[in-house]
Amino acid sequence: MRHQPIPISNVFIMKDISRFWRFGRSVFFGLLIVQGTCRANTNAFARPTAGNSDDILWRKPLSSDFSTVYSWENRKLISDAPALTILPNGEMLCSVQFWSRDVYSGFDTLADSLFGSDRCIILVSRDNGSTWEERSRIPYQTGKFLQHRSRLYFIGSGIDWQGLYITRSEDEGKSWSKPVLLREGSVYAASTGWVIRDNILYWAADDKKSGVQERAVFAFACDLDRDPLDPDSWRFSNIEHHPGLPQSFGRGSHNGGKWLEPNVVEFQGKLLVLVRVRVSQNQIDGVVPNVAAICDLSENEGQLDLEFSHYYPFPGAQNHFHILSDKASGLFWMTSNQVTGVAKHSYRGWGKERRFLMLHYSRDAQNWFPAGVLAAWPKETQAFNYCSPLIEGEDLLFVSRTAQNALNQHDNDKITFHRLPDFRRSAVNLFAE
Repeated sequence: MRHQPIPISNVFIMKDISRFWRFGRSVFFGLLIVQGTCRANTNAFARPTAGNSDDILWRKPLSSDFSTVYSWENRKLISDAPALTILPNGEMLCSVQFWSRDVYSGFDTLADSLFGSDRCIILVSRDNGSTWEERSRIPYQTGKFLQHRSRLYFIGSGIDWQGLYITRSEDEGKSWSKPVLLREGSVYAASTGWVIRDNILYWAADDKKSGVQERAVFAFACDLDRDPLDPDSWRFSNIEHHPGLPQSFGRGSHNGGKWLEPNVVEFQGKLLVLVRVRVSQNQIDGVVPNVAAICDLSENEGQLDLEFSHYYPFPGAQNHFHILSDKASGLFWMTSNQVTGVAKHSYRGWGKERRFLMLHYSRDAQNWFPAGVLAAWPKETQAFNYCSPLIEGEDLLFVSRTAQNALNQHDNDKITFHRLPDFRRSAVNLFAE
């Protein structure tokens, strides 16, 4: 079928700040405005590979194309959430942190044999993410970048998730200072959203212990007017333990869930810590999907207080999610994974399906609207997950822990880089007149 151009006068377009919004995405049904006309976007559709109707035209994901940041053949090797930053000179940096299940036996023999203690590889791209090469290695298990006063920092978990550390680079990540210990103990600080307010950084991480009910979260803050490498610049909240999800959530008995990977957001002057809740039944994870824990983070005379408030419906909160605040649109944006509920070939069950990476937007970081499917795989053993998004002008960039030919959808075999141009046009206007 040949689609004829539609005169631009037949399409309502707002010419002020509302250019960020696309009204009636479903009504436009894949049409793109090009040089004064609306033309059918043939790249927006694909024939089904399964089903009983050849007449269905499935819409393609928003960001199907990607480049490979790093890949590997050893199927026992796993990486954690990558982190992404853009340097003042335009170079992009991406971190890739490695581990294997050997760690559960007390020592990660495989990761140690391949990388020693420098298990975090910093890669650089000089061509807007098309190609990547190694720049340096540092002794981290998880973490993310911070740029502050023309200096580059990396904050995260030490080897085998022991301790919270910070290190600094004075030469765009080519070399790094000796990591400074900020907090002792078992810490899991995967790349998630944080807040910088009044030159104070607020973030949160897992107090990583073995038992389900012992898993807890804590928040911390750094006064960026002081030296971030000075431990005295940092303050830590109390450890808040998961109270356990009521058995009335979901069908059948479950373990009450485990807390992981908190994000920090600010809404109407209040700080919230939004926590992933992974609920399991025996060996099946994620059996109560789309529920997050909401915690309040307050300050009183310099003391941080973290307190659980309530559970709340949250798309994709059974798995890792990452929230960004966007000043240009006044919205929050989030990457997360949506499950179909019927997966039969996903490692540890249907609730751990990760082949659909979603993009959502919100006014309050709690009630979310779907912008669409960011990226997707056809197989239940594949995944785009543990993403770190970043806004660059009109575009949304993100790096993904990606399983294409991995052992399963959890154990990835590459890190991929994606770009969604004009990402704000995937939203409708949420602001009332």
